[in-house]
Amino acid sequence: MSYRGSDKEGKVLHHPKEAGLGDAKETGLSGTSIGAHTGMGAYERSGVTVAGGFLAAGVHCGIKKEKPDLAMLYSETDCIAAGVFTKNKVKAAPVLVTKERVEAGNTLRAVVINSGNANACTGKRGMGDALEMARQTASCLGIDALQVAVASTGVIGVPLPMDRVKEGIVAASKSLSPSGGSEAA
Repeated sequence: MSYRGSDKEGKVLHHPKEAGLGDAKETGLSGTSIGAHTGMGAYERSGVTVAGGFLAAGVHCGIKKEKPDLAMLYSETDCIAAGVFTKNKVKAAPVLVTKERVEAGNTLRAVVINSGNANACTGKRGMGDALEMARQTASCLGIDALQVAVASTGVIGVPLPMDRVKEGIVAASKSLSPSGGSEAA
């Protein structure tokens, strides 16, 4: 478990029990959650941007009716990437794009994720859309498209509404912030 914080006196704590919060199951601080000091001896989950150098954003681009449906995570420096990918014969375009980048040993700087549409079983168009998501993200961030991982989840067999997705990528890139982890979630 990743957990770090300090008590009121500034003593560094590495486990929720040290803060008198009980174990990870009781507090919800498990998996990849990282605690952040609130200044009052209490802890709260801070998300993917708690580590320095990471920015995130979550926006509504119109894939879903109302809820946020596009997220972006950006690193100010190159990151070594690793991944575990499905062995299923049918793989969605974003899985293929990201798998290729990780297996090639590319460093990554960003991940763009949409929900509401899996971009799966969409053929050549789906592959083109996944690559365009990476290109658009890279263009907005001033990085190489090979440094962008792509992920999608949602309805299978329906093409992405790329006009909305591109607008969402631009909006997310402009909204990136150290406190954007909760919006990206």
